[in-house]
Amino acid sequence: MLLAANHETARTLLRCCYFLMYGAFAGYEPFLAVMLQAHKRLPIERVGVLVSIPPFAIFVSSTLWTAAADRYGAHFACLGTAALCSIGAIFGVMGAESFAGLALCIAAFSFLRAPLSPLLDTIAMRILRDDSQSYGRLRMWGGLGYGVVAFLMGFIIESVGFYTMFACYSLILLLFIAGVRILKICVDNLVAKELEDRYHIQRPASPPVKPGPPVSPLQLLRRFDIFSFALTVFFMGIAHYVITSFLFVYLASELQVSKSLMGLLIAASIASEVPCFYVSPRMLSTFGHDKLLIVAHLAYVVRLLAYTLVAGVGAGLAAGAALVTIQLLHGFTFATMWASAVVRANEMAPPGMEASLQGILTASFTGLGCAVGAAAGGFVFSTWGGLALFRVSAAVVALSLALFVVSSRRRSPVYSPPQPRSPTAGSDYV
Repeated sequence: MLLAANHETARTLLRCCYFLMYGAFAGYEPFLAVMLQAHKRLPIERVGVLVSIPPFAIFVSSTLWTAAADRYGAHFACLGTAALCSIGAIFGVMGAESFAGLALCIAAFSFLRAPLSPLLDTIAMRILRDDSQSYGRLRMWGGLGYGVVAFLMGFIIESVGFYTMFACYSLILLLFIAGVRILKICVDNLVAKELEDRYHIQRPASPPVKPGPPVSPLQLLRRFDIFSFALTVFFMGIAHYVITSFLFVYLASELQVSKSLMGLLIAASIASEVPCFYVSPRMLSTFGHDKLLIVAHLAYVVRLLAYTLVAGVGAGLAAGAALVTIQLLHGFTFATMWASAVVRANEMAPPGMEASLQGILTASFTGLGCAVGAAAGGFVFSTWGGLALFRVSAAVVALSLALFVVSSRRRSPVYSPPQPRSPTAGSDYV
């Protein structure tokens, strides 16, 4: 009974950590480009350069941090260190005035912010262990935190100013760091109780750190199943960033959509994300992650092509209703995809390399996929327009689906989810 209570306490703390972490991200991410243009008074070309820095930094950083965490068994330490240092880096962004200074500070901040998500996902999967399919019901709290804070920050920035972005991020992330520390204490107590109750082993006060196997992310990518998985989420990252970065530009320039309708579309995205995360455990147990990734591909194709058909509906209420309906597919294109991908990455990982696989997932989707989506999407949009961009993106996702279906037939053996095992004195729970 006590062990079950401790496990539930750990899950509750994870929910709080996801809410706070993604709430902190919402404090600055949606408003960074606007702040650079309106507050720092930079021309739009330089703003474009600066906002393209984070995906490249994430691509490099997430794999380095997670590989180090696996190598030295220091997932909590790396998570807390990166979070604390990112607070200092974001104040550098606030104080920088020159273009070079802003570029350097944004790169440093992105390098430190990048590993937070994959490291917390790794800790969550370790705590869930053989119940890893329940990940979505923890991650949905991140969507709630992002939606609540982004909604409130719009009013706060309008009333007080852009500097509240940095204060909001810092304050919420300090609460997140405190939550991570409490979670670490809870996990340590949980393991100690398991040792005492089941095996009558007393856990040492300072257990020795057992380094993981010295396998680099590049070596992991030599496995066909991991490489094909990374390639799949890379293509989906391109589609995700095209929608995130260019949808509102397309709607404003070609359909003259109002700002209030854009706000409603954001709300519709979040409203569809949370329930899809919530039901993901049942969908994973019923269909499996491969079939759900196929569903996510199909949802992306339908969503991207549907945006190109809205122009034929005309303006007014009909167009607004059509756009809101299309936006509800975000739950399938992101939440269903991400829950499936995190569980899939955890199952593919060799023992002791779980964080490295989560880092590869983040680097492929949020890093390289978004970077290519920004660069190629901007070129296609400026050359041929929004309709062409969304059609090309749909074709890219269709190609990704074909490659995924073919590659799924010749994958390497998959590591099974970690099963409950007998802990020993000095074992590293996370």
